[in-house]
Amino acid sequence: MRSNAASHPLSAVLFDLDNTLLDRDAGFLRFCQELYHTSGVMGQAHTEEEAVALIQAFDDGGQRSRHDVFDDIMRRWPGVFRDLEQAMQVYLTTSPRLIVLEPQTRELLEDLQDGGIPCAIVTNGGSIMQRAKI
Repeated sequence: MRSNAASHPLSAVLFDLDNTLLDRDAGFLRFCQELYHTSGVMGQAHTEEEAVALIQAFDDGGQRSRHDVFDDIMRRWPGVFRDLEQAMQVYLTTSPRLIVLEPQTRELLEDLQDGGIPCAIVTNGGSIMQRAKI
């Protein structure tokens, strides 16, 4: 059932992007799984569950820089990426498509739009990646 956003006395709504509008953690999990399946290197030493858990630990819930995370990945699994530049390119092209807008979030945004309530996104994430997600 859709709510009536017009009945609320809101002048505007600001949303955080990661783990508010978008489930960043679920998207990162899918990225880790895809990386495992596309890299023959990881499977030589770890099960999918082990490798994903290690990458998630490197990521620390998104608190560490992508460069540090990919440095850790390349040290753990030499050959998974040619270099840091390739790692970042893979991440920037793969990750945004793995993060989905949940139906209930889409419905809320549509309700706010229907009610004429302006919305904006505020985020402390890197501009290139955040724009790709949006």
